[in-house]
Amino acid sequence: MKVLITGAAGLTGAHLVRNCLAGGDTVVGIDNFFRGTRDNIAELLDNDRFTFLECDFREYIKMEREADFDGVYHLAAIVPTRYFYEEPCLTYEVNCQGTYEIFQWALRSRIPPFCQRLKFGNIRTFKGVSHQGNNALSV
Repeated sequence: MKVLITGAAGLTGAHLVRNCLAGGDTVVGIDNFFRGTRDNIAELLDNDRFTFLECDFREYIKMEREADFDGVYHLAAIVPTRYFYEEPCLTYEVNCQGTYEIFQWALRSRIPPFCQRLKFGNIRTFKGVSHQGNNALSV
């Protein structure tokens, strides 16, 4: 499969990139380093099946009117709560409007609904060390 991962340089995004690559997928990762770091993906940059683009996902989907992906994992967001107060307009634009725009882009591109394959859970679940059983929720 060929997948797009937004927020690829964040902690959770980088783990998801590793898991997808380990499963044989080709991955295009996007991150603007608002909170993610190059260190999180440094060892992945030499992988032939991983393409990294340093940009805001909202700009990417404007440039790429349609794309050939089998799935999208949208993890880009502005967190933690302090940004809600310090940057309320940007937080809304990225977390709400940006998420709406990437859903619309995926529909126009006929990309299968990514929620069917996305697991939601806390960071311990993504890292495989949940102390209270498997807290992940498959949708």
